[in-house]
Amino acid sequence: MTFSNNRPDAPLAPGMQDRLSVVVQLSMLAAGEPARFGPGTQIAIPTASTREAEDWIFRVVSEEDLDLPGGRVRALKLERLPRKEFDQKVELWLAPGKDYAPVRLRLTNPDGGSVDQRWASTDRS
Repeated sequence: MTFSNNRPDAPLAPGMQDRLSVVVQLSMLAAGEPARFGPGTQIAIPTASTREAEDWIFRVVSEEDLDLPGGRVRALKLERLPRKEFDQKVELWLAPGKDYAPVRLRLTNPDGGSVDQRWASTDRS
């Protein structure tokens, strides 16, 4: 892989994801092997950003009941804590009752600013 910031190239690791597809990959892994996602478990996903390629480590936190615009849902919370100066904190909630679809995603920047996406509806067509 070649990075836009002129860092040295990196090999493309098996299972490598970009920062967006890592959410879908975690959803599919949880749906395929839910027993692997017990509280305290760590899941490593090789992830490429604009600056580097490294394993993103997500920790399974717990199941929570969420009141979202689309309704009340039980969801499994995973989080990736920042490891470097400019890393974002990533929090992801997957709903077992909705085939482990991501129902909430919160990205928090080092300065405290955040983006919080919440499930509002399901297109049934």
